[in-house]
Amino acid sequence: MKALRLAPYLALVAGFVRAQGDIKPEIRGSVMEPSLNFGIAGAEITLFEFLLDAEKTLVRTQIATTSTDTHGEFRFPIDHFGEYFVEVKKEGYSVPSVASGDAFARADVNRDHPTQDLRFSLTHPGEITGRVVDEDGNPVAGLQVGIEIGDSPIPIPMGAGGVTGQDGSFTMKELPAGQYIILVSPKVPENVKAEFSEDDLKIVDQDIDSAPSAPVPLSPGATTSVGTITVRKAPYYRAHVSVAGADCSPNERWTFSARTAKISPEFGRQITVPCGSGFLVRNLKPGSYLFTLRTGEPNETAKWALAEVEIRRANVEVSMVMSQAAEIHGRFIASEGATLPTFQRVGIMMRGRFDSAVGAVDTEGKFTVRNLWGVPHDLSVQGLGGRYYVKEIRDNGVVMTDGMVTPVPGAQAQNLEIVLDDRPATITGSVRDGDKPVRKPFVLVVRLPFTVGDPLMNSERPAGDDQGRFQISGLAPGEYRVIALTRNIVNTQVSNQLLMRAEKVMLERGGSQSVSLKIVEP
Repeated sequence: MKALRLAPYLALVAGFVRAQGDIKPEIRGSVMEPSLNFGIAGAEITLFEFLLDAEKTLVRTQIATTSTDTHGEFRFPIDHFGEYFVEVKKEGYSVPSVASGDAFARADVNRDHPTQDLRFSLTHPGEITGRVVDEDGNPVAGLQVGIEIGDSPIPIPMGAGGVTGQDGSFTMKELPAGQYIILVSPKVPENVKAEFSEDDLKIVDQDIDSAPSAPVPLSPGATTSVGTITVRKAPYYRAHVSVAGADCSPNERWTFSARTAKISPEFGRQITVPCGSGFLVRNLKPGSYLFTLRTGEPNETAKWALAEVEIRRANVEVSMVMSQAAEIHGRFIASEGATLPTFQRVGIMMRGRFDSAVGAVDTEGKFTVRNLWGVPHDLSVQGLGGRYYVKEIRDNGVVMTDGMVTPVPGAQAQNLEIVLDDRPATITGSVRDGDKPVRKPFVLVVRLPFTVGDPLMNSERPAGDDQGRFQISGLAPGEYRVIALTRNIVNTQVSNQLLMRAEKVMLERGGSQSVSLKIVEP
């Protein structure tokens, strides 16, 4: 167990209070197999709490263990309020890799929320097998085989799954149930050469290529064969990258990536290169790329550069210019007549296409977010609970209507004001199937206008109780769509067709609306 020093957590300890009267704190939940939507019996559930040891250090301490019943449910009665952690595991099962839950969760039990209802997902992994041959039907050994999630509108790479053997066969193990697309990688992935000659700029490389497979369904615990995959020889090209504004320090290293349109930025392959005036990128397939270049560690002042690159049937010259990373300062202010929170657990999250960064908020409501790329970032406020909502965001006095902030490279005077209101709106209701309540439904709240990539509200855990009743607080005034689901989904799975089947809700400041929902399957 990891010991944490006492000082930063004194406020947390001081906040622990004994339950009074007839309030009976409880942490309960369920463990589900998401692809089959049934409970998993016999999963081991462990409850942890941060407690002081003999050296007056807060230590994550195991305080109770139980197992799920035949319905996949568990329950921990507890005798005092506090911050707890719940961990789930079962031999032969693993955590699904796509938006179906984690193996652990935090549960803050307090007077406002004396009962915490958690939902976890575990899956019995399966495997995918196949064989790779060349155009003459001969087996190809030593090729890396990978997968993408096949049922997502935006493919999510899942990395290397297997390597072909001498007979060309491969096996990818420990895969959660779902739809997969099989990808065969070239023998040599794209790579960087720091020292090169004029002749190197003229060479066209040869490597193998293959089309992605059709989506392959995989059931829990099953073995699925994709049959034979045929690869062919194809030309791969080179890009000579010239860099301006480098200003290299001794032994400085950069991080480079060549991202295709299909690859999400978080999963782009990163290559370390020495700082300098240029380098050679090899083994690029024809297509559209976004080259990214970054200096510095996350806690250092960084520089970055971007370049859109089109690879057709020739080697290319690419120019990149390094720019200073942006730094944003800001503060929270109260709307007219409102009061501000104490900011003990409030934080700032900024998510861009290539990066994400967090900013701590001090007791006066001030914050700083550093090392941001100069592209639009979605700004969200963490830890407000249900008592406040963000009324508006001002960037140097200009109201941001879409919640997106674009950092200015090298700017030190970019100031944000986040206006909070203490009269949020609330949606309450119930989810029923005919005359029967739906037990522990997920309730998804989408504020309009919505675009893919926007954060979703209340999708990570069930919003409803055993009787299907739910309450969602902390909402800004506006137009919403409310959807009841049997499982949580990622924002890329929210479509116009799904929103058309949702309940429309108009919320006023401080208002409350009650809705009756039916389950909608995405």
